[in-house]
Amino acid sequence: TATISGTFDFVDAGGDIVSLRIAGSGGVDLTVATPALGGVRSGTGSGSFVIPVERIGKSTFELWAVDSRGSESNRLGGTFEVLPDDTATTWTRLDVAPPAVLYGIAWNGRRYVAVGARGTVMTSLDLSGWAVQASGVGHTLRSAAASPSRFVAVGDDGGEAVVLGSRDGLDWSVHYRAGGLAPWTMLSKVLWTGSQFVAVGQEVPLSVSPIWVPYAVILTSPDGIVWTRRAIRKIEMGDWAPSESAMSSVAWSGSLLVAVGIYRSSAAWTSTDAELWTRRDMPGVAAFRHSLRDVAWGNGRFVAVGWGGAPAVFTSTDGVDWQGNAGAEPLPAMN
Repeated sequence: TATISGTFDFVDAGGDIVSLRIAGSGGVDLTVATPALGGVRSGTGSGSFVIPVERIGKSTFELWAVDSRGSESNRLGGTFEVLPDDTATTWTRLDVAPPAVLYGIAWNGRRYVAVGARGTVMTSLDLSGWAVQASGVGHTLRSAAASPSRFVAVGDDGGEAVVLGSRDGLDWSVHYRAGGLAPWTMLSKVLWTGSQFVAVGQEVPLSVSPIWVPYAVILTSPDGIVWTRRAIRKIEMGDWAPSESAMSSVAWSGSLLVAVGIYRSSAAWTSTDAELWTRRDMPGVAAFRHSLRDVAWGNGRFVAVGWGGAPAVFTSTDGVDWQGNAGAEPLPAMN
């Protein structure tokens, strides 16, 4: 939790302000009593709210006063940002038994869930001991995410994408399957925005054409159980074989989704709702040389990383205008 404190000027003809209200993104909805303002018709008031900070990024809120008759004042708006803890200076190696190839990890405030190859799911309460859980699938699980009430893992095998869900990280069920021989479907990343899960990947129709044209796969779910396809066949990825990850990762700032991957070369896409997406080009990249593999939001900016030449790191404060890492020169285009 965090405490938001503030002062405000007010005029109240009735002199009967009884409480302050605050409401905002992430489910914030709190009321605090203000006995000190009873009988006061004007002046400066103050209030403090202890709010949950369950997600990293920017959140918005509105603040207003309420009198004894239930009448409400005008509303004041504001924002706050939750930053990751960057005070750690050392890392500790954790021995995981039995050994496993792991690709993703999530934490719901009580339990860690790590996922990986051959349907591996491992859980830990304290990071010192890990238990293997039965996932019920043999797919490569590439990413995991958690809401306050559910874990979700995504992955694929042989072109068949799956989404798994669990209330506690121990008992798992398959909630979505797609692809197989036609089309070839893969999921590479899933996250929780505070109101919905968003998963991204790619789909390859595998037509008779010698050139495969992948499309982005975007799935959303408010509860991790019922999933909806978004932007169906609207985001063409370019001429890439399915061994490449077309839309490889997605991040959420609190108000904006940014997905990264390949559009003939590195590219990003932005959306506020996971339905309408706009492609953003990366500066200074050479065609057929770059592949962005991951993106994160923190400290007021998106950071995307990948491989295939320089630059390999891109940053953006708004998801629209991107800068490559300083001092790196792009490689020439491949013939």
